[in-house]
Amino acid sequence: MPSSRSPPPKILRLSFRTLAAFTLALPLAALGFCLCYALVFHREKSTATHCGVANVVPSISAAVGASRLTDAVWKSAIAVHSTPRLLIAVLYACHNRRRLKRRQLYLANVSFAVNVTEIASLLTLSFTDSKLDRSFHAAAFVIFIVSAAAGIIIQRPIADNVLRSKQSRAGEENIFAVKRRIATIFFGCLFGAIYLFRRHNAYCEPYVYSFFGLLEIGIVLSNMSFHFTAYLEFADRLLEI
Repeated sequence: MPSSRSPPPKILRLSFRTLAAFTLALPLAALGFCLCYALVFHREKSTATHCGVANVVPSISAAVGASRLTDAVWKSAIAVHSTPRLLIAVLYACHNRRRLKRRQLYLANVSFAVNVTEIASLLTLSFTDSKLDRSFHAAAFVIFIVSAAAGIIIQRPIADNVLRSKQSRAGEENIFAVKRRIATIFFGCLFGAIYLFRRHNAYCEPYVYSFFGLLEIGIVLSNMSFHFTAYLEFADRLLEI
């Protein structure tokens, strides 16, 4: 006899666009607040360099560590945004596995692994005091940058295989094109920042660290933008609990 029991009521019904916007807004707002607060109330401390040359743009770590308030705001935003980031990583993994051929499934697995590594390293980086454990903090930073870059790179063969197999949806080719443009900005900022950081440490020229700080912000913003393309890919999805 068929059951007459109705399905349990949904506690939460949320559009993916709302989730994506919330996930982006948290670190973006926290970054903007930390930079502005550091420049307004702790300009000298946040823009100081190890060799005392002129600098007007703080690094992100200097802005976050400028005060207890900025530190708390940043940590709270990163901690809260990590759960939806993990949820989006799982959604991407399932989405990619459905569309890739069996011999290409390793691409979806690698993409998921580097996404989780990026989230974990960002949490570690945010909650580790660089003054107390500089080497561990530096290692977390390197892992974050490498995993973020790997996550962007792995999307290229995934996109190529999806488009080649005719499994893409309407408009998805345009989304992949947007991702490629964001990736170009990300790697341009990354290589530029590496060059300026090394130049600053080697020659200690005025304002070189300022340009490094701007490119570091560019790295973070382009990384956020790349992940925010999920807003376009899953615009029609609903989250139900």
